[in-house]
Amino acid sequence: MKNKLTNSTDKFIILLDKCDYDEIKDYLLEKELEFYNNDLKDLVLYSGFSVPNYNKLMDILEINDLEPPTFSDIFTDEIMVNSINIYKTNVYNLYFIRKEQFGLRDEDAAINELIFTDDLENLIKKAKQELLNRYLVKDLHLGK
Repeated sequence: MKNKLTNSTDKFIILLDKCDYDEIKDYLLEKELEFYNNDLKDLVLYSGFSVPNYNKLMDILEINDLEPPTFSDIFTDEIMVNSINIYKTNVYNLYFIRKEQFGLRDEDAAINELIFTDDLENLIKKAKQELLNRYLVKDLHLGK
């Protein structure tokens, strides 16, 4: 699974770096068809700490991240403040997720994901659990 995720993410990063709108849209269509042909099993297109050409991607997906997201939550554990923002895109069942952590020593990190899913409730549950089980700042510095 991890290898498939890496290959999908790598290809998507290459397309974002090239910043070719048509190629990115074609890739999204290809992955949308894959999602539907795979019985609506969650499909991660991108997962990483930064998004190349972020503004261009937001344009293509018709996301205005200055407006309220589809879902937003802030919660804490004993050490970290965790934040999840999920944005609906212009592609059916495709969501942009921003997961952030803020630590005690003015540390923060965020991970961004682009996922096809037909189960938003489960996606939220998984995102919360990941933040409770992961220390993003450490992962960012270790390059995970």
